[in-house]
Amino acid sequence: MARSGKTTEMSGLSFVNFGAHYNSYPYSYLTAAAAIGMTRNDVDTFISKLDQCLAKYRKKYSLPTEVNNTEDSRADQQKAENISKDDDNS
Repeated sequence: MARSGKTTEMSGLSFVNFGAHYNSYPYSYLTAAAAIGMTRNDVDTFISKLDQCLAKYRKKYSLPTEVNNTEDSRADQQKAENISKDDDNS
């Protein structure tokens, strides 16, 4: 979920960052869901495709392939957040 700050109107109600679980969450995030009846293969396929998407994103924006809790990774996280904001505005 990318933070856009956009307001969506439905039935006379306003929703900021529609689709998010919280209007002012400070970071972009990803939500994935599973359903009854999914197979192990379904989950493995999803994870494989997600890995491919994340690898492509990291390569495109020159982000590291591993994340750890160092100052460098915080700088990389900030870079990714700024990219996300730029993508939202384009």
